[in-house]
Amino acid sequence: MGLLSCEKRELGFSKGRLDKFRKQGKIPAVVFGKQRSESLPVFVNWQDFNKLYHTDGKVFEMEIDGKKELVNAKTIDTNHLGAVTHISFHQLNRNEATSVLVPVHVVGESVGEKAGGIVQLTESQIRVKGLPHDIPEHIDVDITDLDIHHHITAGEVKLPKGLELAQAADHNVVVCSAPKQEVEEEPVVELVPEGEVAPEAAASPDESSDDEDKIAS
Repeated sequence: MGLLSCEKRELGFSKGRLDKFRKQGKIPAVVFGKQRSESLPVFVNWQDFNKLYHTDGKVFEMEIDGKKELVNAKTIDTNHLGAVTHISFHQLNRNEATSVLVPVHVVGESVGEKAGGIVQLTESQIRVKGLPHDIPEHIDVDITDLDIHHHITAGEVKLPKGLELAQAADHNVVVCSAPKQEVEEEPVVELVPEGEVAPEAAASPDESSDDEDKIAS
């Protein structure tokens, strides 16, 4: 399990000052938990955090007050551009079960997909409960037997050993929809009012002139 170092942060910085820290790669964060008498404001290195988050998932070790503690990246705040502005870490008890949102990965090719169906991941994460060391980086969902018009619910996802579902079991996680049918456009028929002649049926100016010449002669 990876280790994320943190640096204690003073409170009272202006928004402009905090933005300067963010540009330097230091993200303001806070660590809280039942075992702490008060939350601890810190800075974390963005590159280090981002690397751990995408390799170890939301649960990893953090060096706090000189000690290694298990934490869960509980809340990640972003601005309107999607840049991370603040992170809240929940300090965990190694021997106490906790509930965590874990990313879902689809594996396999479904029978419905082979038949032209469209597979969609409707829930990118599912909430599970277990001891911190049992929380995986992600949970694989095998869609091999998923057919068109069928779905896989959270309760049907096979969870790793030591985990239990901590959300509604009937929520769809993956669905396979029927392929979209292409609708052929019907030709547009132009209606001609009664008593009028369709443009293509009328004689051209040149043809009318020839007829008049013939009559005159």
